[in-house]
Amino acid sequence: MRCLPESYVLRIEGGRAQRGLLAEILRDVAVAGDVTSHLHIEYFAGHDYLDESADPLVVALG
Repeated sequence: MRCLPESYVLRIEGGRAQRGLLAEILRDVAVAGDVTSHLHIEYFAGHDYLDESADPLVVALG
């Protein structure tokens, strides 16, 4: 996952299983609909779907 600020693009790469897990997590955040909540997505050793080169990301409903 790379955020390209010069073009306002979030680039997500990886295997089908890893992208699927990320999609499920993002869907759960959207379905919960809590506009006061947010989610930090950042790498740590043994992370389920992020590579250590991934940029950290904060997801919030607007």
